[in-house]
Amino acid sequence: MFLRRSRPLYARLRREEAERGRELVEAVAGAETVRAYGAADAHLDAIAQASDTAVRTQREAGKARNVFIAGLNGAEFVGLAAVLAVGFVRVTAVGLSVGAVTAGALYFHRLFNPIGELLGSMDDLQRALSGLQRLAGVVLAAPAAAAPDDASTEIADGAIDILGASYRYGAEAPRDALRGVDLVIPEGATVALIGSSGSGKSTLARLIAGFDEPLAGEVRIGGVPAEFARSAGKPAALLVAQEVHLFSGSIADNACIASAHASDAEIAAALDAVGFDLTEIPDGIDGSLPPSISHREAQQLALARVLLADPAVVVLDEAGSQAGADPALAAAMRRVSEGRTAVVIAHHLDQVRGADTVVVLEDGRIVEHGAPDELLERPDGAFAKLWRMSQGAGG
Repeated sequence: MFLRRSRPLYARLRREEAERGRELVEAVAGAETVRAYGAADAHLDAIAQASDTAVRTQREAGKARNVFIAGLNGAEFVGLAAVLAVGFVRVTAVGLSVGAVTAGALYFHRLFNPIGELLGSMDDLQRALSGLQRLAGVVLAAPAAAAPDDASTEIADGAIDILGASYRYGAEAPRDALRGVDLVIPEGATVALIGSSGSGKSTLARLIAGFDEPLAGEVRIGGVPAEFARSAGKPAALLVAQEVHLFSGSIADNACIASAHASDAEIAAALDAVGFDLTEIPDGIDGSLPPSISHREAQQLALARVLLADPAVVVLDEAGSQAGADPALAAAMRRVSEGRTAVVIAHHLDQVRGADTVVVLEDGRIVEHGAPDELLERPDGAFAKLWRMSQGAGG
C-alpha cells in the first residue's frame, strides 16, 4: 500500500521542487531584467506559490511515511506481544522456563530489527526511483527544436538580418523586452547599441548570439537562424559578457576553451594582440591564473578567446563597460572587431566613434539608427541628446 501511494507522491514532489528551483534561478539570474521591467512582485509571488506547493506535497509524503513507519512499529509490537503471551501460557501450562520465554522474545526482537530496516529503506528507494525517473526523462527527452542538418547551418557570410524580432522574458512579464525590431547589419560592420537600462540592448545581443530564440520574427546570420548558425562547424556568433568565467588551471587552459587545438604560439599571439601581459605571469601561458587577476586582465583573456575561436560575428555585451575609461581595453576591443561583424553594447558614448552604425533603443524598440556623425547632426535626435548629456552640455 505504501509503495502504491508514495511513488506518485515522490514523483510529484520532484516535479514541484524542480519548478521551485527554476522559478528561483530565473529570478536571480535575470534580476536586473526583472527589476527593469517591474516584475519583481510577480516573480516573488511565483516563487512563493511554487514553494508552498512543494511544501504541501512534502508534508503529504511525510504523513504517508509516518503512517508506514507506525505500521512497522505496530507490527513489531504485535509480534513481540504474541511471543510473550504464548510464552506466558506455555510457562503456566507445560512448565516452560521464564528464561526460555525471555530468550524467545529477544530473538524475535533482534530478528525484526533487520526486517524493519529493510522495509524502512523502501522510503529511500522510492525517493531514489522518482529522482532516477526525472533524470531519465531529461536524458531521453526529445530536443525542443530539431536543428537543421550540418550543411544547412553553415552561414554564407557574416551579415545579420533582424526581421520583426520580439522577445518576452516569460509569460508573466508585463511587456515585451523587444518589440518588432528590424535591423540589417552588413558583413564586417561594427554596430554600437546604446540605450538606458531595460531598453532591450542585452536582449537583442542574446538573440544575435543565438542564446535565445525570438518569440516572433527572425534573427539570421548569413541566412541561417542565429541559434543554429555555424561557421566552419563552430558557432557563428560569440558572446563576450562583462562577468568573464575563468576556470581553474593555467592561462593556456583558459584560452583553449575557444580552440582546443591552438598551439602555444597561437595562444601567445592572441594574448599579445589584446594587450595581455604574460611577463606578469610566472611560467607564462603555462602559469596558473593569479588569485588577484584584474578586471582588465579577465576581459583581455576573454577577448583573446575570441581571436582564437575566430567567429564570423562577435557580440560584446557589457564587455566594454570599462573600455571608455581604459584605453587598453578599448584597443583590445577594436582589435577583436577587425575583420568580422561586431555588435557592441556601448556604455561610454566615446566608444561609438569607431562604429559604422549607432542603434538607439528605447522600451524594446529602435528609435534611431545611422552613422554617428549623421546622428549628431540631428539636434533633436535621441543620440544627439545623449551625446550632449555625456559631454556635460545637456540638462
